[in-house]
Amino acid sequence: MGSRHKPVSVTRACAQCRSPFTTTKSQQLYCCDACYRLSCRARYTPTQHDGLATGTVGAMHEYLVQYDLMRRGYTVFRAASGHCPCDLLLLLPDNSCVRVEVRTGHYYRDTLHFPSGPKDEGRQDMYAIVDGAARIHYVRVTARCPADLDGAVVDFRAPGHGDKENPV
Repeated sequence: MGSRHKPVSVTRACAQCRSPFTTTKSQQLYCCDACYRLSCRARYTPTQHDGLATGTVGAMHEYLVQYDLMRRGYTVFRAASGHCPCDLLLLLPDNSCVRVEVRTGHYYRDTLHFPSGPKDEGRQDMYAIVDGAARIHYVRVTARCPADLDGAVVDFRAPGHGDKENPV
């Protein structure tokens, strides 16, 4: 029979609350589940919308995207129901339509993440992802997406954007 090694206890500071705790796990960062959940919430929740319902934040982001697309000269229609297959429709000059799905995104390790899944397949031609800094990232899903929007990033917190001296 092989010999068993006794686990070594290590005392370290919790990555969330900074209180000392003892563990035998070399990669444990948090003293308890509550600190782990607080850390996850801080990483994934946009801080500028604390206290607002997620539906309210989503509606605000849809209006922000609608404003940007109208400013670019597109005719934009917004869904009247929250249960429509997409959030916005763009009417292009050739009278074809582009389906736009607006999502709230967040950065994790310098990569923009946003919710999507199998139920989203075929429901949109383009994503408009609004990050925690009120930047809109346009991501093409199908070839029907207008070329000027593919990969475009719009920063609504840029100095001078929309103020009286520099109207949008």
